[in-house]
This record gives sequence, structure tokens and C-alpha cells, in this order.
Amino acid sequence: ADDVPWDRLRCPLDREAQTAAQPTPIDPTPGTADPPSRPRTVARVDSWIRAWIATRTTQAQSAVDRAMTLDELGLDSTTQLQLVHDLGRHLSIEIPATAPWETGTIAKLAAFAFHQMGPA
Repeated sequence: ADDVPWDRLRCPLDREAQTAAQPTPIDPTPGTADPPSRPRTVARVDSWIRAWIATRTTQAQSAVDRAMTLDELGLDSTTQLQLVHDLGRHLSIEIPATAPWETGTIAKLAAFAFHQMGPA
């Protein structure tokens, strides 16, 4: 997570991308939603991202490799933007739309999002 350019990833989400699609947030896997408090570990954020991807790609969460890029997992750019939007809503933070491409892998995206939450 030390090689993530934190200072370059602080731009706000594109307002058009935010308002273009306002889907209802989903719990990626029933019974695994975080409690109303925010996740306290990067692993919980990572798990949420992998569950979200598994739901969208109809594969088992265990098959979603956290070291792979979202492109390698078959997510197109529109789906990656939706992931960032849903993750930001889930964590109650703003995540830059460029985060999936800037961070590269699920693991780095999870670490970045967790860092964006700041102290609990």
C-alpha cells in the first residue's frame, strides 16, 4: 500500500458520473453487510469489494483474486465506476473516479479506500 500515490488521488468524483446513475446500494452478499459503523480493517473493505465483484461477475467470492486488476477480472470501465460509487456510499466517503486505474489491484483499492476514511 506504500506505493499508492495518495496525494494524486484526492480529486472529487466527476459530478456527471455521480448523477448519471443513482442505483440503490446493495449488500453484495446477504448476511455479510458491515454493521452501521464503518469497517475497521482493510481486510473488511477488501472483502466487501471482492463480494461486490463476485456478485457482478457471477463467480464465487473466493475466486476473485485480490491481486488482479479490475480489467483482468472482466470489469469494464462503466462497471469500475459503479464499484467506486457503491464503495464510496458503503463507506460514507468520496472516492475519486480514477481510483481503480490509479491503484491497480483490489488489494490496493481497498487500502486506498480504508485510508480515505481517516480515523474512526
